[in-house]
Amino acid sequence: MIRLHTFISNLKPRFYGTDMFKKFASGSVQKQPSPRKLPLKDQLEFEALIKKANADIIFEEYNEKLNTDEPLQNTKELEAIIAQRQEQIKNFKGLEEVKSSTSKTFSTNTIPEFEGNVNPKTGEINGPKQDPLKYGDWSYNGRVTDF
Repeated sequence: MIRLHTFISNLKPRFYGTDMFKKFASGSVQKQPSPRKLPLKDQLEFEALIKKANADIIFEEYNEKLNTDEPLQNTKELEAIIAQRQEQIKNFKGLEEVKSSTSKTFSTNTIPEFEGNVNPKTGEINGPKQDPLKYGDWSYNGRVTDF
């Protein structure tokens, strides 16, 4: 009789989504090892102390910043700083150098694996001189390209 019952129960369709929901809803997740919970009074005291400590640190940092940031009294120092910043802005070229240098590394810095236009391994004509699938990705000099 028991075998027949287990056989029939195995024939029933199982809904894994609801099984997972029942598992988490039953509270079995909370039975994992963890530190013991504090009593309510101690927990509230702990949270209050944490809030107070965080608030004190923020105010102390703000006050220290106000005390250390002294306004510049000397106009010559201020003019020198302004001139220095304007020079930096004038000499700023943006990201053009970075873009041009990274695009060159993909094509010009590759080490050819063969001479001529025909790949001796694959027979490909006018293909890449370095195998892009060598490491499983389309990569040149260790940089993966997206196509």
